[in-house]
Amino acid sequence: MAAAAKCFRARNSLLLLGNHNIKNNPLLFLRCFNRSHFIHSPSHNSNNRQGCFHGRSSSTAIFANPPFSSKRSFSTPTWNHLRYLNLNTFLSNSASSSTPPFRPLNSVMNDHALFSTMSAPKDKDGVANKAPSSSSVTTATNKPDQQIADTRILRTLASYLWMKDNPEFRLRVVLALGFLVGAKVLNVQVPFLFKLAVDWLTTATGNAAALASFTTANSTLLALFATPASVLIGYGIARAGSSAFNELRTAVFSKVALRTIRSVSRKVFSHLHELDLRYHLSRETGGLSRTIDRGSRAINFILSSMVFNVVPTILEISMVSGILAYKFGAPFAWITSLSVAAYVTFTLSVTQWRTKFRKAMNKADNDATTKAIDSLINYETVKYFNNEAYEADRYDEYLKTKLVSFGTISSRIQGYGTLGYEDTALKTSGSLAFLNFGQNVIFSTALSTAMVLCSHGIVNGQMTVGDLVMVNGLLFQLSLPLNFLGSVYRETIQSLVDMKSLFQLLEEKADIRDKDDAKPLMLKGGGIQFDNVHFRFDDGSFFIEICLTENCYLAERTILDGVAFSVPAGKSVAIVGTSGSGKSTILRLLYRLFDSNSGNIRIDGQDIRDVTLDSLRRSIGVVPQDIVLFNDTIFHNIQYGRLSATKEEVCLFSFHSPKCALLMMLITASLTLLYPQVYDAARQAAIHDTIMNFPEKYSTIVGERGLKLSGGEKQRVALARAFLKVTPILLCDEATSALDSTTEAEILNALKSLSSNRTSVFIAHRLTTAMQCDEIIVLENGKVVEQGPHEVLLTKAGRYAQLWTQQNNTVDALDSAIKLEA
Repeated sequence: MAAAAKCFRARNSLLLLGNHNIKNNPLLFLRCFNRSHFIHSPSHNSNNRQGCFHGRSSSTAIFANPPFSSKRSFSTPTWNHLRYLNLNTFLSNSASSSTPPFRPLNSVMNDHALFSTMSAPKDKDGVANKAPSSSSVTTATNKPDQQIADTRILRTLASYLWMKDNPEFRLRVVLALGFLVGAKVLNVQVPFLFKLAVDWLTTATGNAAALASFTTANSTLLALFATPASVLIGYGIARAGSSAFNELRTAVFSKVALRTIRSVSRKVFSHLHELDLRYHLSRETGGLSRTIDRGSRAINFILSSMVFNVVPTILEISMVSGILAYKFGAPFAWITSLSVAAYVTFTLSVTQWRTKFRKAMNKADNDATTKAIDSLINYETVKYFNNEAYEADRYDEYLKTKLVSFGTISSRIQGYGTLGYEDTALKTSGSLAFLNFGQNVIFSTALSTAMVLCSHGIVNGQMTVGDLVMVNGLLFQLSLPLNFLGSVYRETIQSLVDMKSLFQLLEEKADIRDKDDAKPLMLKGGGIQFDNVHFRFDDGSFFIEICLTENCYLAERTILDGVAFSVPAGKSVAIVGTSGSGKSTILRLLYRLFDSNSGNIRIDGQDIRDVTLDSLRRSIGVVPQDIVLFNDTIFHNIQYGRLSATKEEVCLFSFHSPKCALLMMLITASLTLLYPQVYDAARQAAIHDTIMNFPEKYSTIVGERGLKLSGGEKQRVALARAFLKVTPILLCDEATSALDSTTEAEILNALKSLSSNRTSVFIAHRLTTAMQCDEIIVLENGKVVEQGPHEVLLTKAGRYAQLWTQQNNTVDALDSAIKLEA
């Protein structure tokens, strides 16, 4: 490997990188951001150059050889908080590395608590060193994956199952249990009745006296029946009754199971909406949807299969074993007990072994689904660059194996050491075949042994042919719950894994939430004040990058650096500046999608962190920069701005039949008087005439994320939503960025009307929007560099004047550049 420097960067975590086997001793840089702490141990190779450490804020940066291959010691004992990550097998071609195998990066990122798994080194007295204090070393602020106990999951499910406030559902549970017990009792009678019928028919060879003697000596139940046909009818009734009770149980309990799934799914869905933006920016939509889907199916299995079959199965096994022991003696009881013990032990041990394959298969399935959804969401981008074949091959690689190489080191590291869906699915199916084969061998051995004992008993005159039939029937009947018990255990283990993932979502805590003593926002006019606000997007995040150049810098910087300004109540302010200056961040902080690192944001003198989120967000209307619409009608997307708007208020636009033209005009005229704000929403957003030209008018489905509409149409629908939501504060992020000049003029007039008597903040790249505001704030590198009205800022000939000149001269500059190139 060339001696070029290697750079390893990490944010908000502790990582250890060893380089003792890297050829030519390249420099290794470990950069950690957030809580700085440095430890150094140079490589033991003689040609080693000095290691370099870079840290920002307060992080831990460590560059050393692992303690098990180097005699040098660390200057500070920190092994309780670290795990050695060996990248040598990747960074070099050396095959002689004695270090532990490289752990896949994705597993590191999914397990922030991995640094506490190594044992602490001991001092000279053999006593383990204490971990450093939190003042010197601080681990990631992201919460580690919490291990949820299986018993806790089952208790939670039980609370949904036995609803204290719903007597009907509790009655259904009791009835289902009663039907289940009845089914098992009748089921045990089936082989017994069949034995009686066989013995009767074998004994009844035309001798009525022998038949009567057999009937009296063998069964009072048999004496109740006059003929063998009656016994066989009873046999059929027992089988039918058992099946009927099972079906009744299913019918009674289905509503309970479905309501439980509905309750849990609703809780998870609501909780996901309560989580803050930081979580949703880092999640994978495909993997999340599969987690919820598998979790719901797992709940259905646990409730419908395990809860009402495991205990009854144990009861049935006990009944069968008792009957065999009572009727035929200890040898049959021993055969039954030993076979059940061997069967259960084999099933549990093999299932435990193959569970890791199921987990890996689920992970690979999530990854493949995430990539597929991501590709489909970016359908247009794929088409623009003719990359359909590339996307198909890429998806196929994720299905086959996740060890992919797309030309970058980060891609190879992310997939290093992991298997794809096809590989893990093959291992899963192969291990299942082994499990099924072993179970059949155990059962067949037990059955054959019992049949041999029965044959000896028949030959010796101690047993009848009916006894052999009964033993065979009972053992086969025993095999059914045993087989079921094995599959139940396998599926239960998998269901608990799936449910853990689902319930793990409920363990996620939002960083942005109400204080315990938060009060509703008391609006007096909507005045806004930013007081020395600082913000940077690094707390709680985890980022790793490896690069091959010595000059390798992380694009991390302070986004807002001491921003201070005020917006009087009822006034409008435009925030302008170059891309990345922090304009949109101001709106997100004001809406509390994020919280500032320091400083205060107040509305009417109240710190927004001291008021409830609901009252704050109900007071603010937002037109975001990235417009995403629901895959629903235009009517629904506009009405979403105020769900209390009646169907009549919005549906008046959906009358598109020529026969209804006069009716539409009459309704429009009347509702214009009754609901002027609602009716004006689409017109003020300059979208009403466009919608009326659609074949389905306001009933037009806009498609996934609104892809059936143009960018300008989507933006105007978003504006109509904001018009419909009557709020004292309005935030607009590039509200006219996707509009043509004619529509822009209409929207600017509408915005001017909308913002009258409202406190309004506009993020603007087009300065034609800014010039209509009462005040303009110019941001540069996260700082306010200028502030004032449009005319005043132009006369200052400062940064705003430069932006104004650049924007007005853009076309001329482009023309000149084209001519020069020509």
